[in-house]
Amino acid sequence: MLLKHWNLILIFLTFSIISCESSKNEPEVNSTPSFPVGREFNVSLNIAPFLEVAEQPLSRSTSTVADGIYAVNVFWKGKGLTSFQPYASGLFDNPYRVEIGLIEGYVYRFDCSFLGYKDRPYYTIQSDSILYGLPFSSTLQKEVNGLVNNDLKISINPLNINGAFHQHIYKGEMHIKCDSTSTRPTVKRFFGSEQLDFSNPNMNTSVSMTLKRAYYSIQFVTDELAPGDSIKIKAADVAPFYLLYSKDGTSRTEERIISMYDISDYYTAKLKEEETIAFTISYRPANEEKWYSLYTNQSIKMKRNKKNIVKIVKIDEHIGDATISFGEEAEMEESEQEIGK
Repeated sequence: MLLKHWNLILIFLTFSIISCESSKNEPEVNSTPSFPVGREFNVSLNIAPFLEVAEQPLSRSTSTVADGIYAVNVFWKGKGLTSFQPYASGLFDNPYRVEIGLIEGYVYRFDCSFLGYKDRPYYTIQSDSILYGLPFSSTLQKEVNGLVNNDLKISINPLNINGAFHQHIYKGEMHIKCDSTSTRPTVKRFFGSEQLDFSNPNMNTSVSMTLKRAYYSIQFVTDELAPGDSIKIKAADVAPFYLLYSKDGTSRTEERIISMYDISDYYTAKLKEEETIAFTISYRPANEEKWYSLYTNQSIKMKRNKKNIVKIVKIDEHIGDATISFGEEAEMEESEQEIGK
């Protein structure tokens, strides 16, 4: 099955002191907070793979290095700030040693999104530099301009006026071509977040971040097709699935990876556990040209990090009259649902 490897990544932050003076409400335009003042700590950030066994459905990953593109955002909060504010952002393809200065007395949050090289978004090359599109765009306009610099650049403007922050990593939308995007691409997206209280920093302080799957898989099955029958399943921004008659009695579509659209948000950075997709399902009997509607915009809940199996039953009883029921085992590797019960 597709969901058999679990990639986890630890972000270790090791600190050495250097001496220097230096609610969930969306920030308002022109409300840029003053840059923090205090002792600055030089932060060395290292990203390495780790074996994850925390979630029942998944097996351990291998210890191979996860090569790909990492987008890292750093937020800060404290001393009168009611919510996390942008602090620094960067795009990496070599994230094993990155440094940034943090000021003591504040709480920091590190958010990271990852895509392997084979799942990279559309990119272009300008002056020998690779520029990536969504989700790695660095401006508000969702342009193909995400530059890998292997560095965290300070940028403290509020997000609604910040043109140098990778704020699109909280959604699944991704550039497929220069002028087109997909809200649910078939890629393996990862996301993670961790907070660090820097009120009283110590030497050799460290914090770890776990990158978790921000995707799931879908497969449709039915036991009710006769020779020549077919079922078509469609959804916005998802290539159609087809169920055809199978001699063994159970018809199955391909199992397809889908990246979540609503991954998280930049207020809390909490990874969402499920999302709903509206499917339109049609049935065509053998020797007929006409497709009969089974369901139109039928909402089906998809669980993150699960193989979501949707079984279509009692086809003849539900042509043009959609109903749905759910049956699932929380501890099972597969999350099963039945339509038409």
